[in-house]
This record gives sequence, C-alpha cells and structure tokens, in this order.
Amino acid sequence: VVTILDDDPINAPPTVQFTSSYLKVNESSTAAIISVSLSDIADDEVLVGYRTEDFTALNEDTPENDYVHAMGMLVFAPGETVKSFEIIIQGDTRQEDPIELLRVYLFDPQNASLGGPQSALVYIMDNDYSDYGDLSLLHFEVPNISVVEDVEEGTVTFVLYRTGDTSSFETVEWTTQYGT
Repeated sequence: VVTILDDDPINAPPTVQFTSSYLKVNESSTAAIISVSLSDIADDEVLVGYRTEDFTALNEDTPENDYVHAMGMLVFAPGETVKSFEIIIQGDTRQEDPIELLRVYLFDPQNASLGGPQSALVYIMDNDYSDYGDLSLLHFEVPNISVVEDVEEGTVTFVLYRTGDTSSFETVEWTTQYGT
C-alpha cells in the first residue's frame, strides 16, 4: 500500500516540461524542433534552461558530427504556455547506425518547477539506410500523466508502445522521482 500525503502549497507554481518524451527526425532535416510547455498560465515570467547531450549521436567538431550542441534559456512571458527551440541536424553520406540518439534536458526553472518529462530523446533516422523494418522503437502512449494526490486507488497506468520489429526480447528500465 502506498499513501501519498498532500504537502503542496495552495498556489503552487506551474510545472515546465517537454511536450513529448521523444522526437523522430530524418537526418536530411535541417533541424529538430523541440517544444516545452507550462502546466498552467503563469502570472510571472518563467525561465528554464535546456541543453543537449550525446547519446549515440555525436556532437564533435568534425564533418561527421550528427548535430550541433544546443544550450540556452527559454523565457515564457506571463500568459504564454508553449515555447520551442531548434537543434541543428547535420546530415552526411557515411554508413552509420540506422538510428542515432541524443538526449535533451531541462534544468534550473525559475518561477516554476520541473514536471515530466524533464528529458527527451531525439531519434535521428539515417537517410542513407533503407531498411527500417528490422528496428524497434519504444515510446509512451502520452508524454505527461497527471493524477490528483488523494486518488482512492493510488495507482497510475503507463502504456509503453513498441513499434517496428517486435520479434525479439527487449527490457525497459524505469524509475520514479520525488517531486514530479
């Protein structure tokens, strides 16, 4: 049995989070557009930092890099609830993994708290690869789930979809985080 005690202030600030936990973009695209949202309209200006991090996609200072590192601050004016930023994608003609990944993080919110998802994966689909039929992708049905703290049932169901080739076994690791 899990009991969640309500200790939130009455006028809690909005949460800021990615609108999706993943984005697929073709390598021939010039940019990936990443959107961030507020859970509610804020009376004050809200700021949140963002940054990219290599996963399997590389951000090196070479002609073979897959994307250009992005780091900055989004500013939500009072009344705004969605902002976007770009990650420059750099195509190439070399043979590489059919899908390369980078991760994007939100950090240091001001006049808001971090909601979920706080990180997102960007799938860069190699345009030099022709057979995606044997690849498997995982993603959640919806990027954000909210529940009232005093729900009687005390459970939340997350639906994880797997697309592409589902003939092999895969595992998924997950964790919960206090305060989200």
